[in-house]
Amino acid sequence: AATTSVPPIRVHDPRIDESAAYYTFPVRDSNNLIIGSHLIPMSGGDGIALGKHGLVCPEQLSRYPDVIVVTRNVHEAALFLTFGICAIALTDPEGGIPELIGRLKQSFDDESKASRCPGECMQHRVIVVGANDNCDWNVRASRLLSAAGMLYAGWICPPTDFLNVCDWLLAKVNSLTLSEDTKLFDAEESEGESESILVTFGNAITC
Repeated sequence: AATTSVPPIRVHDPRIDESAAYYTFPVRDSNNLIIGSHLIPMSGGDGIALGKHGLVCPEQLSRYPDVIVVTRNVHEAALFLTFGICAIALTDPEGGIPELIGRLKQSFDDESKASRCPGECMQHRVIVVGANDNCDWNVRASRLLSAAGMLYAGWICPPTDFLNVCDWLLAKVNSLTLSEDTKLFDAEESEGESESILVTFGNAITC
């Protein structure tokens, strides 16, 4: 396991309401070291970045099958991970691409060494998700990933009826919970405790 170092959290940071509760996510660099924290108020509102900018992502990307979703929104990454879909959020979308590329390459190389298969065989599909906000960050990011050697990089936006992927996914979940049809949206039941009923929903975002 990678050695991690947890930076001190400034308790008296003026942005933190000490009477409020927060979801706390570790922020990692390309070497998988913890370099900061990202706080999201449980009551809603903007996130708070402590320490350095980096990646909010699982410690081991290889634990998740198939597609890796890349987003500039920590809320979206948390939602995808809740569904059992691997996701990485960049806390600095414009400046964080080199960290993202380094983290992906390290993960793919580790999988290649463990399986003794060529590196290109272990690459996952990497889908950069955007929003309907007239920003082409997802397109530019996917091109940079491709230029860096990611063989299966692509991009996607949510349907035009939704501003962002969070809204789209939550609408899917609301529909799913109101239906007795477990095949809705290509979702399947999963017997693994660590996997979500919506694991296979990850395939839908690559269509």
